[in-house]
Amino acid sequence: MEETNNGANLHQLILPKESKLNARFAPELLGGVEVIETAAYRVNTDAWEDELYQEDSEVEWRSRSSLD
Repeated sequence: MEETNNGANLHQLILPKESKLNARFAPELLGGVEVIETAAYRVNTDAWEDELYQEDSEVEWRSRSSLD
């Protein structure tokens, strides 16, 4: 992935588990390259208002023994 086609903040893209990857040859790119295409979603961070962290209202606490 690169920002030219997908915009900034590539870390906000999510590839669903059910996404199918499609490979195709693109002769118009860089003299001809194989590209992989798939569906993706971008995380909406508009509500964060430029804050680095956001509180999670439903924190689930577990004891260490329940994780073993």
